[in-house]
Amino acid sequence: MGSISHTFTVGSFAQADWVTQTPLRATETAVTLTTQRGGSDELVVGQDIITYGARGGITHEVSTIADVTSGFQFSIDTKHLTGASVSGTIQALTCVEAGGGSINRCFPELINVNVTWTGRGPIQRRPTTEDDIEVTNFLYHLVMRTSGPTRGAVASGVVSRLTASPAQVSSASFGEMNTGVMFLCLDDGCAN
Repeated sequence: MGSISHTFTVGSFAQADWVTQTPLRATETAVTLTTQRGGSDELVVGQDIITYGARGGITHEVSTIADVTSGFQFSIDTKHLTGASVSGTIQALTCVEAGGGSINRCFPELINVNVTWTGRGPIQRRPTTEDDIEVTNFLYHLVMRTSGPTRGAVASGVVSRLTASPAQVSSASFGEMNTGVMFLCLDDGCAN
């Protein structure tokens, strides 16, 4: 039993991650945009806000996730890679958890996303290859090849409950992608 799948993507992308950490609060926000030529744009947002008590235990956590193909506008300078932007109001799911590890409630809500990428550094044009093999109770083999111009960036804006500043960026980039993925999975773990 097993499966093999091939995926090909040609289009634009922009991604950014912001992280903050203080003794009483940690936040992480991730925004990823992809667009396929002749196809639709996809926006994926994830955000975690964790509050700690005086003794270091988690007292409160708010997690928001979204994966949408409408409700936003995405633009990118594909010729010179000077910048990119996304703005809109999108549907998300937010879960609130009080200390103790149980989810108190989850609810749908509309969130604002307004992010700007400004290119920084040289444009990279090297193709990359990722080859990952894992053998546990099952075997999978992932091969991903990516080519196309990409550029590092400074990213800032507003995502849901937080203002994301350039100083909080852990990674940000945008560009054009030409990606092929081959995923081979053998044995019973393929459905997981």
